[in-house]
Formats: sequence, C-alpha cells, structure tokens
Amino acid sequence: MRNRIQIKLKGKIKNEQLIYGRNPITEALDESRHFDRIFIRDNLRGDFEKEIRQACRERDIPLKRVPLIKLDKLSRNKNHQGVVGIVSPLRYADLDDIIPFVYEQGESPFILVLDNIQDIRNVGAISRSAEAFGVHALVISGKNAGSINADAIKASAGSLLRIPVCRHSSTSDLFIVLRAHGIKVIGTTTSGDDFINKAELTLPLALVMGSEGQGLDRELEKICDKTVAIPMKRNTESLNVSVAAGIILYEIQRRYWS
Repeated sequence: MRNRIQIKLKGKIKNEQLIYGRNPITEALDESRHFDRIFIRDNLRGDFEKEIRQACRERDIPLKRVPLIKLDKLSRNKNHQGVVGIVSPLRYADLDDIIPFVYEQGESPFILVLDNIQDIRNVGAISRSAEAFGVHALVISGKNAGSINADAIKASAGSLLRIPVCRHSSTSDLFIVLRAHGIKVIGTTTSGDDFINKAELTLPLALVMGSEGQGLDRELEKICDKTVAIPMKRNTESLNVSVAAGIILYEIQRRYWS
C-alpha cells in the first residue's frame, strides 16, 4: 500500500464545551456544529423532543435520555430546559466521502471500526496504531461508544487530529454501507475462523474490533464476512483491545510492505 491518503478537514479541533437550552441547541444543530452527544430529560415529550430526535438521527449524533439530576450536574444547575449537548473536539468525517476519494486515488480502502469501545484511552492508543499502519479512516460505532474528548486526543498523541474519524450509531447498518462500497467486513474474536497469520486479508477491507469487556457482539460476529483471531501460547484469555488492534493492523499492512 502507498502512503496513507490525507483528507484535510477545516476547523477540525475546537475547545470542548457544553451547549444547553432549547434555542441554543437548535441553533447549533442548524449551524452544523459537531456534537459528541446530546442528553435530553428522560420524560421530555412534544414537538421539541421530536425535532431533536430527528436531527440526531439524521446527523448520527448519539441521543441519551437521562434523569433531571444528570442534566443538572452537567449544566451545573443552570437553565438547561431539559437538553444539554457536548460539543465534540473533532469535526467528524463522512465515510461516504472518504471511501470514493480513496478509490479515486488508486488505493484500496482500509477501514478500522471500533464497536462500542468505551475507554477513550484505548481509542487514543488504537488511533496511533491506525495512523502508523495506513488505515484510511477510523469509525466509532455503537450506541455505547465512549466520547472522543481532550483525554482521548492526548492519549492518541495527536493521531485523532490527523486521521479521519467517522461515527455511526448502528454497527450492523454500517456493515451495509461498507459492503455497498465493495469492502469486506472482518471481525476479530478470540476464536475466529482463521488465525491472522493464515487468514486471507486482502484490501479493501474493514477490520472490526469489539468492546473491552464482551468483545465483538455475537450478532455482529454472525454477519461478518470472516472472523480472525490472534494465535497465543499459554493460558492468556485475551489481549487488551488496543494491543490486539496493533498486532492485527501490523499483520495486514506487513503483507503490503513485503
């Protein structure tokens, strides 16, 4: 593979901040501000709730229903009117823009999907490996995925600011998008179809890493094109997800460097 394609995104980093109140949230959405997630009061109903739910669905912004005490804590008891949004320090990229661009440059897409990974330090560490081993885009997926914040960027040593980061609320729906672009979906498990050193891992492909505690969801595992595992000696049950990601990314890239 040639050097990783750089996709420049203007205004990519912003100070992490909160926006609260119905009008400020609506205005920020209209201005296409990039939210990490939006919290609404769990018993909120009516036209505003419907509008926020629709806007979050269209923009793939995680929407969380929480009790009043959570909103009071987030906003420090200010007049939040039942809604608080966390502005993302990143400008998320659109996967439907990135993949055609990669093909146009004569390369085969190499996508890394992080499904419901919650520890932002793992996300940061994985992004460093992703950048080092030629991944074209990192996709944060799943409704329980951790928030990309200043700590994640610090853990990434800046990689999260240099590699395109996308977001998708449904990993199974994401698989449909990837396959529509001719990309194979390869899941990682502790008992895969093949060991990584023996598996056929040719681009274009999307590598899917599961959450820290449960690994790759069983339903997602069933709909992957293939699953792979890292061969290990002794009785180690599993590796940290960031370590596992680094090993598998290296193995895939090694074949194109050799």
